[in-house]
Amino acid sequence: MPNIAMKSLHVGFICLSLSAVVAMAANDAASEPKLRNDPPSPVEYLAHIPRLQYVNSIVISPDGGTVATLRGENTSWNEGGKPLALQVWSVPGGDLVWTARSPVFRLLTFSPDGKRLVGITEDTRVTIWDASNGRVRSRLSARNMSFSAAVFSPDGQTLMTSINRFEGGGGIPMQPSSGAIQLWRAKNGRLLRELTAQTRPVWALAISPDGKSLAAAQQGPGPGATVNLLDLASDSTRHTLVLGDDTFLVSSVAFSLDGRWLAAASGTLAAKGEVRLWDVASGELKRRVTDSDLGAMSVVGWEAQVAFAPEGTILAIAGDDQTINLWGLAHDKWRGSLGPDVPPKPGRYVMQFVRDGLLLAGVNWFQQVEVKLWNYPGNQAASADDR
Repeated sequence: MPNIAMKSLHVGFICLSLSAVVAMAANDAASEPKLRNDPPSPVEYLAHIPRLQYVNSIVISPDGGTVATLRGENTSWNEGGKPLALQVWSVPGGDLVWTARSPVFRLLTFSPDGKRLVGITEDTRVTIWDASNGRVRSRLSARNMSFSAAVFSPDGQTLMTSINRFEGGGGIPMQPSSGAIQLWRAKNGRLLRELTAQTRPVWALAISPDGKSLAAAQQGPGPGATVNLLDLASDSTRHTLVLGDDTFLVSSVAFSLDGRWLAAASGTLAAKGEVRLWDVASGELKRRVTDSDLGAMSVVGWEAQVAFAPEGTILAIAGDDQTINLWGLAHDKWRGSLGPDVPPKPGRYVMQFVRDGLLLAGVNWFQQVEVKLWNYPGNQAASADDR
């Protein structure tokens, strides 16, 4: 991974007047990421401002050295169904590496080594690009399917995709009636098999570090959601982890790097966010984290993202305002939060643990992508209370 020396960079997507740039600089100075109750770390900024377009989605490579963006006119965050421009940028530096030759509908994921990028192109096929130059490495043979999520096996040889099927017959409008998970050979796009243990619509996927288990966040038809913990070798369900009838969506699932924990972030019908932690071996629910478990002025967020720190002692929860709450696993308590003093545009962000800390890439009110690096507490000392 390249050494990420700076703490923040802006990859901008609008042309501004000089007065607007000055105003942005003032806003940036006021919005330095801070660890509450701890001195702020130094932050450096770098701006790159191409032409005006709206950001639809962002994906960060595993090492944090590359950021892929999908953007275009008349789109909004994670809005589907429109052909948009895929561009890949270097971090740090914010330099444009390549632009896809054909329009892209959706971004899905990077490969574990960061050398391949997956998305859905205008012809509705899942395409795998060379992340360094944009050349097409392979395409999946399937067309006209509603792909909802994708994840690589740890060795990068197999790509797993979830599809949702919209079938008639008395179902809830705009909600899929069934789903499936398919396994593909990443090298040539050939279908290997479809899992029979998964039939409900799937909204998020996570693969265990040993590649043996797949977590599928499933919901519908109707209210309520569960996480299906699948054994890939036997194509069977190890555990069905219940989230509750009031769960409206599951926005993120993640395994800890030792494979012991599984976390899922969800939003309720009351527009509240929750995070649940399960023991993977037993399927036992160990903790339900809500707003009341966090510090003052901190919320889980309705579309929260979750990620485990590499040392396995901390779970990061990024809320809708891009505030990151840190949850200590060993002592089961809130460790503090980091975030901007001036909240950016809600809900438009992704985060990724990297060697040098925690990256958060989000869209601000100017439709700029801000990539920030926090050297979170515990990255150096792993938080003495949690060891």
